[in-house]
Amino acid sequence: MDKEPNREGNKNLLTAAEVKRHIEVKSNLKWVQMKDLLEASPESCVDGRGRESIIGTPGGNAGEFILALTAAEESGGQQMSLNKIDEALNRYLGKTGKFYMHTDDHALQKAGLAEDEVRRGSVDEKRKQELLEALSNPANGGCGHLRLMAQNPDEYGVRPELVAEAMRAIYRALWNGKDIDFVVLEGGHNEGAVVNIMVDEEDVTAETPIPTVSPSIGNAQMFVNHPQATEFMRREMANYVADVTGLELDLETFNKQIEQIGKKQLAATIGHLAEGLPVYVAHFKAGKLDKIE
Repeated sequence: MDKEPNREGNKNLLTAAEVKRHIEVKSNLKWVQMKDLLEASPESCVDGRGRESIIGTPGGNAGEFILALTAAEESGGQQMSLNKIDEALNRYLGKTGKFYMHTDDHALQKAGLAEDEVRRGSVDEKRKQELLEALSNPANGGCGHLRLMAQNPDEYGVRPELVAEAMRAIYRALWNGKDIDFVVLEGGHNEGAVVNIMVDEEDVTAETPIPTVSPSIGNAQMFVNHPQATEFMRREMANYVADVTGLELDLETFNKQIEQIGKKQLAATIGHLAEGLPVYVAHFKAGKLDKIE
């Protein structure tokens, strides 16, 4: 961006210089190879309340899973049976390594739920169903992207019943001991910028090093988004989406759908959660930060 943002009316806005200084602190930046995202490293949400360095995409792996199911339905011209979502998630987990989903302490408190119970579920079937209904209720959503998706299905291009059942499937997988990186973020939002992380690579491959960045910047926060990493993961998803969903579909059409719907959802979430915030692009070249635009 050519101009520094005007801080009048919003004391939390971050300047390009502040973002640059933050990223250049060694402890705020870690590198991973893209292939690690396919094997061991989860995609986190763009939410700015985390402390660890992240690969950010709207809703993390949970958002990407729902997006993939939606794009598969659109490209195949058929809907998935809701009772097949658990099976689809198990197949997805077998392909993607770790799986990230978060809520926050405010959402759990509002729903009257204890974190420990949400993490372990319940041996009582009636209580388990109560938990699932509470946790899949959009009003109790602690991830802004997933909550907004459920509350505004037309704007996000999703089936609300698919979103709800996918959320229930993720919690069932967590309770069944699957490798779900379930995070409860603490505190309120204080994001002062949206930062898109880009590497100077014409074609991102499995061997490409990707910078992960901490979204916490002093007492402020920033939304961290990795467009290239997200695009790579979605291309990889196309290789096994038919096996995951059980739907017959054309891969070229699927790739177009997941790109179009993904852009639509990102724009909607940024519009809701980051209205008025400066948007920067952090360019990395030869293993270090090159510039902030």
